[in-house]
Amino acid sequence: MNVPLLDVRNLRVEFGKPSAPLIAVNDLSLQVHAGETLAIVGESGCGKSVTALALTRLLHGSQARLSGSVRYRGDELSNLDERAMRAIRGRHIGMIFQDPMSALNPVMSIGDQLIEAIQAHQSLPRAEARARAVELLERVRIPEPHKRLDDYPHRFSGGMRQRVVIAMALAGGPSLLIADEPTTALDVTIQAQILNLLASLQREMGMGLILITHDLGVVAETADRVMVMYAGRKVEEQPVHGLFANPRHPYTRGLISARPALQLEALDTGKPRMRLKEIPGMVPMLSHLPAGCAFAARCEDADARCQQLPELQATDSLAAVACHHPCQAPQRLHRALA
Repeated sequence: MNVPLLDVRNLRVEFGKPSAPLIAVNDLSLQVHAGETLAIVGESGCGKSVTALALTRLLHGSQARLSGSVRYRGDELSNLDERAMRAIRGRHIGMIFQDPMSALNPVMSIGDQLIEAIQAHQSLPRAEARARAVELLERVRIPEPHKRLDDYPHRFSGGMRQRVVIAMALAGGPSLLIADEPTTALDVTIQAQILNLLASLQREMGMGLILITHDLGVVAETADRVMVMYAGRKVEEQPVHGLFANPRHPYTRGLISARPALQLEALDTGKPRMRLKEIPGMVPMLSHLPAGCAFAARCEDADARCQQLPELQATDSLAAVACHHPCQAPQRLHRALA
């Protein structure tokens, strides 16, 4: 039996008073296998980053309350104490945080930060840990790593800092890597380099990868499966090619349609460009979620049935959608990615 690296069932994250909780993630289930990339997409405020922090129990000790099952290689993580969980983080599950500008300590050299991460998971003397740090910088394609080891973060560009953050996430040799917006604030050239680096490291190490992003172009190039979140819930999941060829949920269709496309014809002829399509309205506040479908107020297909919460229904063995009016006809919205 092929046991997934990560198997999450009915994850729920609450904040605030138990009598009136703010539910940031609700009834979320997902699986990730070795060598597989699962992309989690959705607008800001949909619960993507909270999900990543909940999976690694980095919300533990705050006012968050977690329930559900999180299994790594078949072992339940939700019942572990903090000391046992610290042995899992970094060593087995690595994390690339969202902002490389703030993920590094500005008053510590890159080498000291890498050595600290290495020694947290391996009992190595400092000289060996330093040699390992050089290897990690070389692995993430930083030129002259033995010289750059003693530099401070301010001497690195944004792309180089992100490479250092990736090196720190790899310090323990994890089999699962969670990358939360790993290309935020980077230009498209550096973005492509970082994505190619992650793909290369994944093949080299056989890691599972959870990629959190709002960039559907990144998703199309890197993901094997895509999970779409809205207002803390999973509303659709499909293999990547199926999602772009035939998105089933109105929210997914809206996300794909809203992506800007290069209009070469308008550039050549001087014709006015087509207005960028948009999803009307905003993601509802988690403290004021409607009783039914959270997307109903923004959906042109909504009717009286949408006053009831739609359940996630499997459309085949690899896909599922939570909608009272899922799209049935094949869509050609993937042309928007051209």
